[in-house]
Amino acid sequence: MALSNHLRMVLGEVISKTQSAFILGRLISDNAIVGFECMHALRTRKKGKKWALAIKLDMWKDYNRVEWAFLNGFIVLIRKVVKKGDVVGFKCSRGGPSITHLFFADDSMFVLRANSRDCLAIMRVLDCYMNASGQMVNYKKSSMCVSKRVCRRKAESLAGLIDVQLVEWHEHYLGLQSFVGRNKRQNFANLKESCLGWSQGVAV
Repeated sequence: MALSNHLRMVLGEVISKTQSAFILGRLISDNAIVGFECMHALRTRKKGKKWALAIKLDMWKDYNRVEWAFLNGFIVLIRKVVKKGDVVGFKCSRGGPSITHLFFADDSMFVLRANSRDCLAIMRVLDCYMNASGQMVNYKKSSMCVSKRVCRRKAESLAGLIDVQLVEWHEHYLGLQSFVGRNKRQNFANLKESCLGWSQGVAV
């Protein structure tokens, strides 16, 4: 208890506000929940003039193996293009925060307007980050989905611009199903298998 009290005095200097897993009052699952909410809104929202897309990027190397200075610089670059208006995030609800990016280990998600301006701006930021850090995007495992109001031709064009595959929706995010139907047994079968595999590995 005494050690944790001492650490609390200095943690603010070494932990960024964006590292939600290590901040009092936040959970490591926060990013996953926000990601699921974004994808649910993209899939179900029928009203409104804003067209949006969600890009799920798979990284060759985990973020936790990259120096924090590079990640911090990555976030600064994203904030710059958002401030300039080159990228506009997505709001899951009226009056809610605007979401542009979510990072978690080797996975990341960008939620943008479905237009070439936003996509090109994020690509420039990604290129700058990859050249500086050495971390690369695995485009073959990366994908993009769009909101209901985006036509198929436009979606295919934007997916080609980013060089990722176009999917109807991201079925999984951070190892969990993005959408849960009525058959809960079927929905969580993969989770049960993963836990069994993990427990058997520990036993060995």
